[in-house]
Amino acid sequence: MQELKGSGLGRGLSSLIPNKKKLSTPVRSSVTDWDEPDMERATATQEIAELSPRDIVPNRHQPRSDWREDQHFEDLAQSIRKHGILQPLVVTRTSAGKYELVAGERRLRAAKKLSLSRVPAIIRSVGELEKLELALIENIQRKDLNPIERAVAYKKLIEEFSISHEDAAKRLGKSRSVVTNTLRYLTLPADIQKALGEGSISEGQAKTILEMKTDAERQELFRKIVDEGLTVADARTYVSRRGQKVLRKKTSTASADTAAVERELEERFGTKVRIRRRGKGGTVEIEWYSEEELTGIVRKLLKE
Repeated sequence: MQELKGSGLGRGLSSLIPNKKKLSTPVRSSVTDWDEPDMERATATQEIAELSPRDIVPNRHQPRSDWREDQHFEDLAQSIRKHGILQPLVVTRTSAGKYELVAGERRLRAAKKLSLSRVPAIIRSVGELEKLELALIENIQRKDLNPIERAVAYKKLIEEFSISHEDAAKRLGKSRSVVTNTLRYLTLPADIQKALGEGSISEGQAKTILEMKTDAERQELFRKIVDEGLTVADARTYVSRRGQKVLRKKTSTASADTAAVERELEERFGTKVRIRRRGKGGTVEIEWYSEEELTGIVRKLLKE
């Protein structure tokens, strides 16, 4: 089986997860199917069996919340119909006498759709921590997770294992900015998150919405994108123009405030006063035309 190069998943879970617990069996991934374990993984501590799909319950740590039967799933189902399931699922026994799915959700769903009575499975003895590790890593790397599901998976990985964005990025074979920016989707209002998860808006549009400072401003831009069909470029132009208006408003307000202070100082000192702003600082210039006038200004300043 060809192994992935240059990505965290191809190196196995032990290289991706902090050493809170060592895994007994390394997890490798196929280029063609991210979550499909193969027959080579069976060891003396594992058992391969034919199980009824009805006896297999979903993995409680599955990050995917929005399942759709797309073309890739249909292709998988047709392949299973023609050739059978060539690689087994991975399951673990439950206390209720059932089996909990650890990896291979797509195959299990396809088997149920085809009404298969039996599916091949590797039965492994794993704890909750390992089930969480397997579910998170395989699904984070899958390209059919929507942006919100990816963000939730990143968040869970970071929080469950108490690692930084930088550490998570290294373990996932991604840049820190990708992890951090993906997590920012979770700061969007709920309806915007829903739209992003459903594909009503793109990631580019969502990133542009995030440039707005408040939820009210984000909602306003979101409605324009949905109702007026704004593209990413249109949305960025809107954000840019909005920012220029705010800047002009601030500049105008600052100029009016400065002029008022200048007039007050001119009345106090009886001469021309200029306030010049430079960023957060600036200078105050007081004109004087004789030594006597300068002395009078200094006295007023010292008296104050």
